[in-house]
Amino acid sequence: MWFTNLNLEIHKQDPIFKNANESFLSKLKFKLSFFFKLLSQYRFVIKEGKKVAGALSLEKRKSSMFIYAVGVVEGFRKKGFGTKLMDFAEEFSKRRNRDYITFSVLLENKPAISLYKKLDYRPLGVGLTLIRFFTWKLKSSALKFTQIENIEFKPLLKHKEITEKTLYWWYEEIKYSTGEEGKTLCEKDALIDFDFKSEWIYYEIYLNNVPSGIVFIIPSDFFNTIVLFSESSTWKKEVFLQLLNGLSENNLQTNIKANLNTTNKFQLQKISMIQIFLTHQHKDAILNSFAKELVMHDTTEDRQIYFKKIN
Repeated sequence: MWFTNLNLEIHKQDPIFKNANESFLSKLKFKLSFFFKLLSQYRFVIKEGKKVAGALSLEKRKSSMFIYAVGVVEGFRKKGFGTKLMDFAEEFSKRRNRDYITFSVLLENKPAISLYKKLDYRPLGVGLTLIRFFTWKLKSSALKFTQIENIEFKPLLKHKEITEKTLYWWYEEIKYSTGEEGKTLCEKDALIDFDFKSEWIYYEIYLNNVPSGIVFIIPSDFFNTIVLFSESSTWKKEVFLQLLNGLSENNLQTNIKANLNTTNKFQLQKISMIQIFLTHQHKDAILNSFAKELVMHDTTEDRQIYFKKIN
């Protein structure tokens, strides 16, 4: 519990830890969860003299050592302790016959990101982020696109099929970003975890009769919200707009197939905004394709898994 409290202090600016401090009950739940996860991990501190300067906890997985928590106490930062902790993590992992180091990092933590890049860590492309697409503004925009022959949305009803297809397309997006190495690492070490809800609506996306992705529709009284994993061709502006158009024509919640080869007219005015959860590499492609007045992205809680081959 002392180690848990130490990490709560070190990471107090992290949104996850901040949220845990919102109430006595939320803090208690978080501390207990953190405590029990630590029981199966390797835990270390780094000291300067008799004072604790930082902390590190490592979780062994099939091919990697996952850094569950790493950080330096506020008064000891910018003294090289972060590098020493990461060097130690690599050496310790090698002695335990792991081939990789993996960990999740808050992308707003610029000093940490800078350090990891210097140490040759790379983003894995696992993390999800949120963009908000203002569809009502498309009415007055001058956007044009090349017509795609056919887009269809076919409903998925069986949990096993939904899980398999989601993982397949998520792995394909990771492969696009980091190659076969990243995809294999994610598969071996179960780095992907997703909580599928029975009330969500699931579709497989077909472009020109070829399976090209999966979309979840999350029912809401406030905003239209979807989760999207797909083949990289759908990241292009023209295809992405037609995907949104197809969803809006189906009011986001019907089992009707969307066939767009009969019209070039946008129907997106039926809905004012879509919230879309997607991977960072997908998000980057979308943000680079559309004007800022059409897409909003809040980076505050963005996270990404980084990795490095050490053996």
